[in-house]
Amino acid sequence: MTYHHVEYHTELWSAVEFCHMILRRFVPAHAAARVLDATAGNGYDTCFILDILDDKGEVLAIDIQQQAIDVTAMRIAQHPRAAQARVELCAHRDVASLLERYGWSSLHAVVLNCGYLPGTDKSIRTTAHGTRDLLHMLIPLLEPGGVICAVCYTGHDGGIEERDAVLELCRSVAKNRFRTAMYTNPGRLHAPECYCIERVA
Repeated sequence: MTYHHVEYHTELWSAVEFCHMILRRFVPAHAAARVLDATAGNGYDTCFILDILDDKGEVLAIDIQQQAIDVTAMRIAQHPRAAQARVELCAHRDVASLLERYGWSSLHAVVLNCGYLPGTDKSIRTTAHGTRDLLHMLIPLLEPGGVICAVCYTGHDGGIEERDAVLELCRSVAKNRFRTAMYTNPGRLHAPECYCIERVA
C-alpha cells in the first residue's frame, strides 16, 4: 500500500474574509439588493459589493472623512458597475435622513468596519455609543434574509468597549426574528472580530 503525502496550503479566514464570505452568501440572494457600506474607508468593501450585486442592485457608501470619500470614489470609478454605487459624506447620526433622501426604506445588507481609517488621525473613529445607535437604527430596516456584518478592532482606545457594545446587541435581538454569529481568532491578541446579524422573519 502506498501512502501519499499531501501538503495543504490553506489558512483560516481573517475577520474581513469571513465578512466577505457572509456577504457573498447573502447579497446575491436578493434581486436588486440595497446594500449600505457604513464605513467607506478606502473603498475595498464597496468594490467587493459591486462585484456581487446583480445588474439592478445598488450600494451606498458613506464615511465621515472626505479623504475616504475621495479615495472610494476614485476606486469605484474604475469598476464596471460604478453607476450602481453612490458615495456620500455622512456621519452615522445622519444615516436615517440620508436613507430617507434616497428612498431606501429597507436594506438587504450592511457592512461596517469599526475603528479608524488606517494611516489617518486615530481620534477620528467610530465609538461604542455611535455604533450601538447606528445598529439599533439599521436592524429594523433589514429585509427578511438580510444581514449586517460588523468588523470590530480592539487594539485601539475604545475598541474593546465598541466590540462589547456590538456583542451585547447581538445577544439582545429577538431570537425568533434574528440569528447571530461571530468569528474571531482567540489565539491572536487584538485580532479583528466579525459579528453578523441575520433577519430571518
